[in-house]
Amino acid sequence: MATVKTKTVWFCKECGNESPKWMGKCPSCNQWNTMVEDVINTAPEEPVNKRKSLSGSLGTDNHAISYDELEIPDYIRSQTGLDELDRVLGGGLVHGSVVLISGEPGIGKSTLLMQISECLGESRKVLYISGEESSGQLKLRAERLKITGESIYLLTETDTDAVLAECERLKPEVIIIDSIQTMNFTGIIVGLATFFIIGVFHPIVIKAEYYLGTKCWWMFLVAGIAFCALSLVVENLIASTILGVTAFSSYWSILELIHQKRRVDKGWFPEGPGHNK
Repeated sequence: MATVKTKTVWFCKECGNESPKWMGKCPSCNQWNTMVEDVINTAPEEPVNKRKSLSGSLGTDNHAISYDELEIPDYIRSQTGLDELDRVLGGGLVHGSVVLISGEPGIGKSTLLMQISECLGESRKVLYISGEESSGQLKLRAERLKITGESIYLLTETDTDAVLAECERLKPEVIIIDSIQTMNFTGIIVGLATFFIIGVFHPIVIKAEYYLGTKCWWMFLVAGIAFCALSLVVENLIASTILGVTAFSSYWSILELIHQKRRVDKGWFPEGPGHNK
């Protein structure tokens, strides 16, 4: 037989303050003769399974139901206007979903996406992002397909940050990217390149001081000027940035040569044949 554990507590009937013993004056509201006795159950509650179930509910109240009782979720779908594609998608595009269309080059993926943008653009704002074609080429394809739509916006861009900024500005309901492999992360690429360049220059400085001494500073100066000139000529943003990082790493190496000589003087590095030159 289970034992029920109880304890006696005192509550203030004015403010609800709880006390383990009776007191003439409530310490919370300072009222006299307001404490009343009460008996409460102190048995521990049954443990509740906090793991989240597949149904999304907490606890153990989830029970199996028969197949006939199952309900089909009322997904919000948008028909693309292409019957065969809608059939493949189960009735259309589900709101908030991502659909990947793949195939061999030249089979008509871009044409299909342009037709989808026309149908969806009749009732929704569509942003068509192309990383492979210019805006002029997109316009020619749209005219060839007799596509017109004021709610279709075209963007030719491969930089992911720029694409996200435009999506934030336009707030489109449908985003079409042609194609996803052309998107790049400029910041990550430049960051990795900078890390690699600095890692390469450091041992070069050590070897240069060891064999040639500090007199080889002019080599880094010439290299810096050359890389600076190339960064101004190259049109590609990523390549130009990497060349600029390389140029200023060359300038930094001139000062690093002097610091390396001081490290050798302190005995931190071995003295080479060019140390005193």
